[in-house]
Amino acid sequence: MMNAMMLPPFAQTLWRYHRCGAAALVSMTAGYVTAWSITGIAMYPICATWSVPFMAKPVTGGAVIVLAGIAQSSRWKARRLARCRAAREHRSTLLASYGHGMRHGMQCIASCAALTVALCVAGMTDPRAMAAVTFAVAAERLLPFGHRVAKGMGVLMIAAGAAWMLHAVA
Repeated sequence: MMNAMMLPPFAQTLWRYHRCGAAALVSMTAGYVTAWSITGIAMYPICATWSVPFMAKPVTGGAVIVLAGIAQSSRWKARRLARCRAAREHRSTLLASYGHGMRHGMQCIASCAALTVALCVAGMTDPRAMAAVTFAVAAERLLPFGHRVAKGMGVLMIAAGAAWMLHAVA
């Protein structure tokens, strides 16, 4: 599921890397998919466990989304996003291409941390939440003003988390 969400934003990197040849492209993609697969496998039980208490105590879930929104709007996120957007092609061995894909995947995983946390709270298997996160990640990676999209998503997350908390209290 995580791989399906992260492949659209990966398209630009694949396009840049295609000049290295089919074998290097496949190897780099395998490294990227491996990084996201490991993350998805590790996150699934955590998110499945977290979503139940957050739904039972919406104030806590809203607070976590507010904190994720703050992280999404931060300079830390901006640096991670810049690294993820700046992947360069590497002409070398298949193993080096695989390693490059793993490193690029890890940079993108760090960049997506706040959105991933929000997805865990909202429900990792909710198709609307998955579509929203996929769209947000693709927009911040592919659009020329992606850093502004990331900040805007952070502001929306803060507002949504606050609304979730207020609705729970009312």
